Amino acid sequence: MDFYRKHVKSDCESLLGRFQQTQSVRFEVFSNIWKEMKFVQIFSGKPTHKKRAFCRLVLDIAYCYFLPPFSFQIRVGGLYLLYSFYHCQTASTSEQVRIGVHIPCV
Repeated sequence: MDFYRKHVKSDCESLLGRFQQTQSVRFEVFSNIWKEMKFVQIFSGKPTHKKRAFCRLVLDIAYCYFLPPFSFQIRVGGLYLLYSFYHCQTASTSEQVRIGVHIPCV
């Protein structure tokens, strides 16, 4: 999963960077960028036995942007990432968003 971590993190940073340039905190703006970058396809093509692990990885990465020391706008974008990833995951049983658990952000 370390191979995926680097690429998912890079894609999330790219999306959040574009969101930050808009100087908006509206979900509609975030959603348009999400659609332009075709982020909904992030869970496509994963073997069934790896879907839960990949979903967990993606949610953990998104959660890191929801925490300090990031700016308010990036933290709002992190919340939108969590929401969007949660609702488009393809695992048979949805991975839950863990809040309040220390997840090392690498």
